[in-house]
Amino acid sequence: ATSHVSVGSQGSQELVARFRQKFVKEARMIAGLNHPHIIRIIDVFEENGTAYYVMEYIAGGSLKDLVEKNGALPEDKALPLIYQIADALDYIHKRNITHLDVKQMTHLDIKPGNVLLDNNNNATLIDFGLSKRYDGEGHQTSTTPIGISAGYAPMEQYKQGGVSTFSPATDIYSLG
Repeated sequence: ATSHVSVGSQGSQELVARFRQKFVKEARMIAGLNHPHIIRIIDVFEENGTAYYVMEYIAGGSLKDLVEKNGALPEDKALPLIYQIADALDYIHKRNITHLDVKQMTHLDIKPGNVLLDNNNNATLIDFGLSKRYDGEGHQTSTTPIGISAGYAPMEQYKQGGVSTFSPATDIYSLG
């Protein structure tokens, strides 16, 4: 009977509040990115006891959907998409986000399901939920736990404690 999000226990409320703050911080960080092959965040807001962001709509579906429907892409169709995502990765790897004290960033979840295609076969990178950011001294400024997309993560990411610092090479491996 209500559109307000509620959480039962006090411990759960604190956990949800912490994740909501993290969600808003990361959404605002993504909103600060400006690249033709990175999803554009239009608005970030809190309402009904939770947080939301509004992003651009991309009509063509994911690269994963395309490959599942049609099979492996021929080289002449795959290369333009690879170049577009590589350009987006180059942008985020070089990105200094001064208001968040970020000196380097990695996406850490490059896979066909996180690449949307528009009706002109232009690729857009989405889902920065696992991304890591580092300050000038190399310390992480993000607290997202390590995630693994089976088949796309580098081998060292599968081992407990196998990766303590991520570099652009992690995303390039996944792109390959």
